[in-house]
Amino acid sequence: MEHMTPSRLDIHHSSNQGIAWGLRLLACSSLLLGCGELSGGQRAIALPPPDDIPEEVLRTDIVLHGQSPIHGEFLDAAQLAALEAQLREELRTTPIAPERAREAVFQLSILRAIRVFLPFVPIP
Repeated sequence: MEHMTPSRLDIHHSSNQGIAWGLRLLACSSLLLGCGELSGGQRAIALPPPDDIPEEVLRTDIVLHGQSPIHGEFLDAAQLAALEAQLREELRTTPIAPERAREAVFQLSILRAIRVFLPFVPIP
């Protein structure tokens, strides 16, 4: 097995490739930078207009009115707070599911537990 060493021609060829890539990169970047000058020299400004209110300021505004989640009518802050408190209280005291549905879920969970311990017993 021969040990191959790069010849001078190979080294010279690879350095020429590096120079060629550098020249291509320089040409592409100057072309891209020159496109802005060809379009009249105007650059895009990514700033909002001066009269625009920033979103951060809008988020800190105090809300003095609201809309009813039930009827959609406009309410002031006190009426909206009272309505939200009433809805929270009703949600807390009202059962989520009727009694029969809760019993059925409980019975199904018991059947599932029986099937784990007795998988061969046919349970309807």
